[in-house]
Amino acid sequence: MKFQILIIICISSTSIFAQRNARDTVFLLREDSLYYHAVFIENNKHSDFYSQLLSSRNSFNVGIYEDAIQSLRDAGIKLTKRAPLTIFKQWTPLYVYKGKYYVYSPSDGLYNNWIDINDSTISGGGDIWVNAVVSATRKGKGKYQVATKDPNNKNEILNIYTIDQKNQTAVFEYPNRTDNKYELRVAT
Repeated sequence: MKFQILIIICISSTSIFAQRNARDTVFLLREDSLYYHAVFIENNKHSDFYSQLLSSRNSFNVGIYEDAIQSLRDAGIKLTKRAPLTIFKQWTPLYVYKGKYYVYSPSDGLYNNWIDINDSTISGGGDIWVNAVVSATRKGKGKYQVATKDPNNKNEILNIYTIDQKNQTAVFEYPNRTDNKYELRVAT
């Protein structure tokens, strides 16, 4: 009899904890079709998902980066180190959902659109690209302009407007583009 009560208590507590855990994860989208697709809010800063998002640049293959640098050099583009600016860091897209800000960690790395700006290059995830920084200048308080050149010698301008210094958020503006001219980003 005591054994049966113990089993019932164990089964009951397992289902209670399972229900509690299910409520801890807030799913924004969940699809069970040919491929499983889930978009959820991760509040646990010690989870693997959280760590992977913040270390997305670390998964960037050094060999790919070195090959891209060589492509720039082969195109006659000189890489010059610039004076340090506060914008020289990794930036991750920031999204707004119901008035709260979130970063997104896609399961397919092709959609992980981080940008890394350093003293001589600007590189990005997703389709993985590397451009030379031709110039990086401070245009005013919290306003910066980065001129870049890709391996095909195409020039692009990136304007960065810091909107929250404490939380390191900024608006990225691409004036040469016809679509997707603006992105909200956070330094990670």
